[in-house]
Amino acid sequence: MSITPSPQNPYKCRSLFVSDLHMGSRRFDAELFTRFIASYDPEKLFLGGDIIDGWKLCKRWYWPKSYVKATAYILKIAEEKQNVIYITGNHDDRLRLLPSTLNKRLKKGYGLQLLNKCIYEAADGRKFLVIHGDQFDWKILHGKLSQFGDRLFDWVTGHLLFKVNPRIRVNGKWKKFSLSKTLRKSGTRALYLIQNFEKAVFQRIEKDSVDGLICGHTHVPIVKTMNNKTYINTGSWMSDMPTALIEHLDGRFELIRCNPEAYALNRENLFDDIPDFPTDLSKAIRLEEWAQHLWPEKIKLLKQDKYTKRLPVNVQKVLD
Repeated sequence: MSITPSPQNPYKCRSLFVSDLHMGSRRFDAELFTRFIASYDPEKLFLGGDIIDGWKLCKRWYWPKSYVKATAYILKIAEEKQNVIYITGNHDDRLRLLPSTLNKRLKKGYGLQLLNKCIYEAADGRKFLVIHGDQFDWKILHGKLSQFGDRLFDWVTGHLLFKVNPRIRVNGKWKKFSLSKTLRKSGTRALYLIQNFEKAVFQRIEKDSVDGLICGHTHVPIVKTMNNKTYINTGSWMSDMPTALIEHLDGRFELIRCNPEAYALNRENLFDDIPDFPTDLSKAIRLEEWAQHLWPEKIKLLKQDKYTKRLPVNVQKVLD
């Protein structure tokens, strides 16, 4: 884009796709993200998975006030426009285990629509499968599954809201596989994985009879077309130049790189000049408490007193 939108003059677009915020990691800049989101006025907002980093939150709880404010702003958009769709990822995979009744309560009370995948119709009529992308991890690690195993795996993960996370052995211990972490390492292994990932993406596009696929997961932003089929990766917010995807009103897709210098006009408080910024943070705080129940921190009992003020709510109740 030739211009940089601002909260005072937000850019209207059909849809805005962001993924891999990893809330819970100290690398996520919540103030910058909120200002970026406020600079766009999409008809639909897609949160494409790994919005919450449950893996990190289970190790140590990190949820500063900036997270609460960022969540409050997203909830404001969701409640006013009913247009926010949250696609679950592997780092927030416990959301995939929630019963449908709780999902309905989330949509009714908070305006959030929680899905594992969805079909998005672009302005030109093309249909895109929107998923997080971790669905391809087994295939790129273990090669092509059998036809029966492939169908069974898709049915289990798609219909039972269940995801088996692939694990790899590191120094004799089994650990969760992180594709993005692996890709940050240079070399032929990373190139092999990304090529296999793209191959699996285009196979899925053909299998689902759609025109394209939009995902995140790899943290590598890309727009690639092959045989009139399009693969778009939204990138992540874990880099120095975070990215997002927009569909313009005329139907064009574009990867947007968020230059922190362009948005950080007032580094002391990036929320000050956002019009109608919510003052009621109660729902955002309740959402934080809910996350604390989903991803309770592993407590070091010997240092219990030192960490008491930071303990998850459910643990605090036990201590009381």
